[in-house]
Amino acid sequence: MQEKRQLIHFSALGIPHLYSLGKVELSAHTQQRLLRHVHPDQFEVCFHYDGHQQYEVEGVQYTTQSGDRFITRPNERHGSGDCGEEKSKLFYLIFELTPETQQFMGLPAELSDYIRDTLCQLHCRHIQGAHTIHPLLQKVFELYDQPDPFRAERIRGVMVEFFYQLTGYIRRHPLPGSMDGSIAIVVRRISDAPGEA
Repeated sequence: MQEKRQLIHFSALGIPHLYSLGKVELSAHTQQRLLRHVHPDQFEVCFHYDGHQQYEVEGVQYTTQSGDRFITRPNERHGSGDCGEEKSKLFYLIFELTPETQQFMGLPAELSDYIRDTLCQLHCRHIQGAHTIHPLLQKVFELYDQPDPFRAERIRGVMVEFFYQLTGYIRRHPLPGSMDGSIAIVVRRISDAPGEA
């Protein structure tokens, strides 16, 4: 299988809470599975811009398509289940965020709390139709390789725009909050994996 992988560690930039941004290009289907794993106290957001991919989170199966964002919450066990990785191209972002997080990414309290509260109260992990994300995340890789004294702040600005778009979408498309807990779980699973309903 032909594959290309790139990885940025945000610790080299001094941006708090952001851990890593990866870019993966898989040119063919493989029998190799993404082994089940967890990210302690960390979210993972995958954005697919070509092809499709199978995921399993806490025993539930999902299929992502080009343009989809897929969110794994902190401490959730996830992988590709019994499926090999598919031919696809994707970014994945890992960042630390818990209900106790303050000044996320060094942002003022109002913005930090807005991002934290939006993601920690997230009901849906599978967000469709987000093609505007691709140029943002690609820009991070372009900036990272430039010997520019403004590099870290420019990357921080791009990531602020990323979280602005992500939280804006989530807040514009909430699931009803007044349902019985068991019904809400069913609605969330249908929303996350409509093909399994």
